[in-house]
Amino acid sequence: MSARSTRLASLDALRGCTVAAMLLVNDPGDWGHVYWPLEHAQWNGCTPTDLIFPFFLFVVGVSVALAILPRLERGASAAELTRAAMWRAARIVLLGLAINLLATWLLPDRGMRIPGVLQRIGVCFAAVALFAIRTRPRTQWCAIALLLLGYCGLLELGGTLAPWANLASRTDSAVFGHYVWSIDPLSGRGHDPEGLLSTLPALATTLLGLRAGCWLRRGRLKALGLGGLLSLALGAGWSLVLPFNKNLWTPSFVLWTAGWAVLALLAFHWLVERRGWP
Repeated sequence: MSARSTRLASLDALRGCTVAAMLLVNDPGDWGHVYWPLEHAQWNGCTPTDLIFPFFLFVVGVSVALAILPRLERGASAAELTRAAMWRAARIVLLGLAINLLATWLLPDRGMRIPGVLQRIGVCFAAVALFAIRTRPRTQWCAIALLLLGYCGLLELGGTLAPWANLASRTDSAVFGHYVWSIDPLSGRGHDPEGLLSTLPALATTLLGLRAGCWLRRGRLKALGLGGLLSLALGAGWSLVLPFNKNLWTPSFVLWTAGWAVLALLAFHWLVERRGWP
């Protein structure tokens, strides 16, 4: 990393590989014969494809630590940084809505969808930027714990994790109506994998990226590696009672995918920053 820039080539490489993987799984070439690692889990479970979006949100959090915090430390106005972050987030959300609207015109069997991938990225970026600018690390860790435990409690209160019947799906139906990813033809309920309630644990994923970025800035690589392994262990243990589920973005899924994201970040950091590859 140069003295003039807070950019990390290794982070750019990880982001680029994540986007490339996203393009690959969204267009595998032949939907009739898809290699299983290029498919999402049907409901519970976690395939390599299920890691892609959490990795991207994690990278968003790391980027906030590397881009916003140095400017804050150099004396930039918190209000100015907040305005810039909110404007960027708004553009991301509006772009996502515009793409979904365009899809309804180009694809006759496609209805309008209000939630979406870009919308979730924009919301998570805005929230984590505010956390980075306005709060201390202890508050951020407490927020992560509260989001995961609180969301776990909400899912339990919902009574079931079954498709269409879980609390996240019922919330999407109540808030967005039929303007979601899919509708159950039997019950008429909607569900969106980027829905409202499941954005809460997705925010925890992005906050974990923020904390990882802060440790990376300070050169705490061993602590970061141990944290990644601990996250994997906690996620695996939690999955015994609350399974991995990307559609619901369960807390076990958050910790499991964040652990792999940490290890991927360290691997790219070692290859690019330490070994000078490629």
